[in-house]
Amino acid sequence: MKNLFFILLICFTQQLMAQPPAEPTPPPPPPPPIEEFDPNTPMMFAEQMPVYPGGEVQMQLDIMKNAPYPKEEYEKKISCTVYVKFVVEKDGTVSHVEALRTIPNIPAFTNVTVDAVKKLKPFAPGIHSGKPVRIQMTIPVKFVTK
Repeated sequence: MKNLFFILLICFTQQLMAQPPAEPTPPPPPPPPIEEFDPNTPMMFAEQMPVYPGGEVQMQLDIMKNAPYPKEEYEKKISCTVYVKFVVEKDGTVSHVEALRTIPNIPAFTNVTVDAVKKLKPFAPGIHSGKPVRIQMTIPVKFVTK
């Protein structure tokens, strides 16, 4: 009788603990497709960003050399920072130079800065997925009197 009770207890508890067969789990959704980028639209970032010959310090020196402090503004001790946006093309040349933030009613800073950036040497182009790409860059150019 003890054995019968024990066997019934085991069978009964197995029935209580048994779970219904699980439904197969659906596979996860596929990852979103990698969007192809338009090669004509400048990118903000690339696997390898453009590099100026001699590095950033040389770029700053070249801008300083080609962007003389406007005489009248220097005499008035006016200081400012001009933010310039430009595109480094697939061949490394600079194009689409545009001042983003300037001092209103004092165009001299903007003019000399834009001209100086246009005169920059060609960069080593940006590379993305093994191909040269157009990269949009923004840099500050500071004018400070002593």
